[in-house]
Amino acid sequence: MSKHTKEQISALNQSAVQKREETINRVKLTLGEMEINNMPITFKSVSETAKVSRNWLYSENEISEFIKKFRGKETILNKSVKQQKLLDMKDKEIETLKRQVELMTSKIARLKKQVEVAYGELYNKI
Repeated sequence: MSKHTKEQISALNQSAVQKREETINRVKLTLGEMEINNMPITFKSVSETAKVSRNWLYSENEISEFIKKFRGKETILNKSVKQQKLLDMKDKEIETLKRQVELMTSKIARLKKQVEVAYGELYNKI
């Protein structure tokens, strides 16, 4: 091989290493943003957001392990968010039912007074 060919191969290798490092940094930034924004972290979502292939994510052990580890945590987070939403809905329903009970209680009290008045009027007519 000539000296020029060796320099070209060296430059290509250096470019490939630099491109790989830039891609890893882009994926790590994406993972950080997804974690901060509570977005689901899966191989598909990371590959779409970071614009890399899923195969590449699986082949990078450090990133692959992080995604696998975080997938379980994300499920727990989603469950807690869903449970919180369910509790909020139940709280709203309880408040609505309490208001309805108060309205019914006041209506019953009014009707009882009307019945007493009606009985009094009937008693006075007799």
